[in-house]
Amino acid sequence: MESPFVSKDVYRFKFKGEKTKLVFLDSSPKAATALSFAGFDAVTVANNHFNDFGSEGANFTVETLKKAGIKYFGVSYGNYDSSQEPLIMERNGIKIGFLGYCDHVPDYPNCTAMRRLYKSGPAIYRDDIATRDVNKLKKAGVDIIVVFMHWGEEMLLGPLPYQLHITKHLMSLGVQLIIGSHPHVLQPHWMTNDNKLVAYSLGNFLFPPLRPRGGNQPNVYGIMGMKPNIPRIEAYEYYTYGNLRKLKLNQMLKVTVSRNGVVKAEYLPTKLAFDQKTKRLHSEPIRNAKWITVCGDDDKQCQECSNN
Repeated sequence: MESPFVSKDVYRFKFKGEKTKLVFLDSSPKAATALSFAGFDAVTVANNHFNDFGSEGANFTVETLKKAGIKYFGVSYGNYDSSQEPLIMERNGIKIGFLGYCDHVPDYPNCTAMRRLYKSGPAIYRDDIATRDVNKLKKAGVDIIVVFMHWGEEMLLGPLPYQLHITKHLMSLGVQLIIGSHPHVLQPHWMTNDNKLVAYSLGNFLFPPLRPRGGNQPNVYGIMGMKPNIPRIEAYEYYTYGNLRKLKLNQMLKVTVSRNGVVKAEYLPTKLAFDQKTKRLHSEPIRNAKWITVCGDDDKQCQECSNN
């Protein structure tokens, strides 16, 4: 879940720092009831918009989720590098631990920079922090550890080298499932031989498709004295002049686990759509969609990424 819940009272705490922060997200508290009705049991709140309205926005979001009966993870309190409280759920006798972190390219005020300003906000990723949190889950006797990462670069079609490092580190700790967000487009996924899965980005499940902001975004074309970001220029221009349909694509990921790790993973290709009658944005299966086995014969998204 990327957008914090904001009331009229909370709105006055909107972040007023760096001018390079161009996007602020806010949702009505009523949306939490809709999430619960839709069947969401738990969400991660670790993302680069969780502090858009300071600690007040982060705290209000957590309280709103509690009232809606939705569990959450990925929030930390106190110092920016404090440990988060993991979420532990049990299904069919299997204890599953959830952690959420924010760590993305620092083009504008990023998670760490903003989190340092407040006493609550997204849990920040560092190797040592993750090691500490994962070991805590192991001591709690969990069978499966799932980490949600808000990471990477918007619009890029694949993970960056630092994400490959994070993946390698987390899996070395025994994390069986890593699910990513922030790029807003689909990226590859990979299943290892020892029953571990990483999905670098599932796209936009319920988020307006982003159009490239082009020259208005200083970190892309190098205006305002910044160095041009060539890979991102290429990605933005690809989406601007290429097939914009790709901006609407996303996936629903279904994972079956045992105490030994991921037993089976499938995804359903979906896309963003807008209902003209109800005036509602939603995701729906693409034409002739079927569940596809991750890294099976029909999986075109399966790709081993390596920084070795």
